[in-house]
Amino acid sequence: MARAESREATAGAEACEAMVGAEGREATAGAARGEPPPPPAHTSTGRILSMTRMSAGPARPRLLTQGRASLTAEKEHFAQEHAEMKNLEDIVRDIKPSVLIGVAAVGGAFTKQILEDMAAFNERPIIFALSNPTSKAECTAEQCYKYTEGRGVFASGSPFDPVTLPSGRTLYPGQGNNSYVFPGVALGVVACGLRHIDEEVFLTTAEVIARQVSEENLREGRLYPPLVTIREVSLRIAVKIAEEAYRKGTASLYPQPRDLTAFIRSQVYCTDYNSFTADSYTWPEEAMCKL
Repeated sequence: MARAESREATAGAEACEAMVGAEGREATAGAARGEPPPPPAHTSTGRILSMTRMSAGPARPRLLTQGRASLTAEKEHFAQEHAEMKNLEDIVRDIKPSVLIGVAAVGGAFTKQILEDMAAFNERPIIFALSNPTSKAECTAEQCYKYTEGRGVFASGSPFDPVTLPSGRTLYPGQGNNSYVFPGVALGVVACGLRHIDEEVFLTTAEVIARQVSEENLREGRLYPPLVTIREVSLRIAVKIAEEAYRKGTASLYPQPRDLTAFIRSQVYCTDYNSFTADSYTWPEEAMCKL
């Protein structure tokens, strides 16, 4: 598995550094409702590729290896015994990752060669180009689908239009950002008076979101439910958070509502307004007095 990670360092920094490590496939859970696609036999699994912004200057991909100077504590966990490498295409070809996650704000970092290699290594390569704005995206949705022959599992930080393949199939890129998370989390927290927001809240949220992705959504290339369903998705997140809070005794609003779903739905802001415009009518012409 590959993962591209970033540190928010000096503003305008563009240098990037790649690192490889051993870790499970948890990062792909959202890609397929908690079940990443099984890689072919020749795929190298359990590996992470991370791109981080470190300092100003031109992009300099480097493999994170043990024994390097100025190795920060958060990177020590991922450092591996490996010859140092400084070219991202060479790194990908050597490591053979199954997932790439880009958040280093280096536009075009996932080149045609990298995407083609990812498709060669994996039946369903996972490509997350999460940098914003669009000009900083590691690749576009069209590039991902084109160079992986439509097999790429794509998500981005910036919005991209649907892509129609030569076969006529249309794929809808997923936009992986907090619009799916925070509305539901805030609603659940406020509705039950949650005392403490820990990591479990966000893990629960991720699981709820994943369960809202239907088989039809997956066939369309979506990794997230359509954004038009965000109100219902947020409600389900809030209900699950409240249920867990009452189960663990971390809620502060008592007594517990008998019907949590109905109670929380009643707390949702309504955008339907009464009209404050005075009613007006057109007087029938035949009733008009003619002079």
